[in-house]
Amino acid sequence: MRITAELRRRGMLVNHKRVSRLMRADNLLAMQPRAFVVTTDSKHQFEVYLNLASRMKLTGINQLWVADITYIRLDRAWYCKHDDEDKIDQSAQPCPRPRPAIAQ
Repeated sequence: MRITAELRRRGMLVNHKRVSRLMRADNLLAMQPRAFVVTTDSKHQFEVYLNLASRMKLTGINQLWVADITYIRLDRAWYCKHDDEDKIDQSAQPCPRPRPAIAQ
């Protein structure tokens, strides 16, 4: 769309379809902006817990651990990718490969 507007400013008679066709012929693909999709439901019926970790004063290792578990469906099976780390040490690495977590 910006290219179309620029070409029109320079006096050329073009529309977005022609510019798109010419760009496609030269293998020039325009980045299309994606709409922001809200996935958080903040009006749910469940209890909201306090973030107790934000109140902690960390002075050494193994005082606060955090974890993130993501389930991914691949080839008709569920895999689990997990990241866990000590918030002081920061040397823990995520598991290198997903492992089967849930049977069908």
